[in-house]
Amino acid sequence: MSNLLLGIIALSLGVAVAIPMLLLFESSKRRVKETGDSFQRWVTQAEKNIPSQFKVSKHWQLFGLAVFLLGCWLFNSPLPAFFGALLIVLIPNQLLHRHQQKHRDMVLEQLSSAVRIFAAEFAVTPQIERGLVAVGRRIPDPVGKIFRRTHSQLTYGANSDEVFAKMIREFNSPYGHMFVQLLRTAQKQGRVVAPLFHDLVSRITVAQELSQYNKGELSGERHIGLLLTIAPLPLYFTLQYYLPEAREFFQTGAGQTIVTLSFLSAIGWFFVDRMVSEA
Repeated sequence: MSNLLLGIIALSLGVAVAIPMLLLFESSKRRVKETGDSFQRWVTQAEKNIPSQFKVSKHWQLFGLAVFLLGCWLFNSPLPAFFGALLIVLIPNQLLHRHQQKHRDMVLEQLSSAVRIFAAEFAVTPQIERGLVAVGRRIPDPVGKIFRRTHSQLTYGANSDEVFAKMIREFNSPYGHMFVQLLRTAQKQGRVVAPLFHDLVSRITVAQELSQYNKGELSGERHIGLLLTIAPLPLYFTLQYYLPEAREFFQTGAGQTIVTLSFLSAIGWFFVDRMVSEA
């Protein structure tokens, strides 16, 4: 009887202890899930708030994570590792931006001639199709291709609003947008819009002159700034190779601060360069 009683007491105590533990486990599991969901929502919202020109693909994000882990081992600190990984991830984005900027400059240069040709043709024969054909024949790609495609689609009866919307996306330029808006107006009002095309030519010419002036004035400074901002990274590895004791210094607080500030200056240069190029 006593053994039975002791068994019952032990079972009761076990149940009494197990139930709170199970409840605590479930509560912890729920909190972990809620924290994970909250973090995921925060990440999603943060990605939405990042300007589109600074967004990177999932592959580059994974590569940046790998660089961060490597940096933690290399610098023995997460702070320089984080900014180093951010810098590495931003480099291809900056190169892509340079390529897109060159494309926009080419479009702006060709668009000036294209609008001038269109305005001259439209003043004689107020038909946008004839103007599109004239530009498509005389202007090289990429702008000439846009005009030829637009004329072909309008000729075959495509919806003009959809055709013009696609034209705006292909121009990817505020002046291209203005030109397409004038096309829409000209389609409805005819020859009365002709002087506005000449006014647009003047605006584009002024924008071209300003862009060329800025390039001429800032080109050298931008290249020097790029060299100065990326120099610390190869310098760091050079010192590591020729002066092994330098590794000990860069793992101190002062060394990590120097490395972090070097990475920050390079990242800051990317932002400044982008603002200058888009001004």
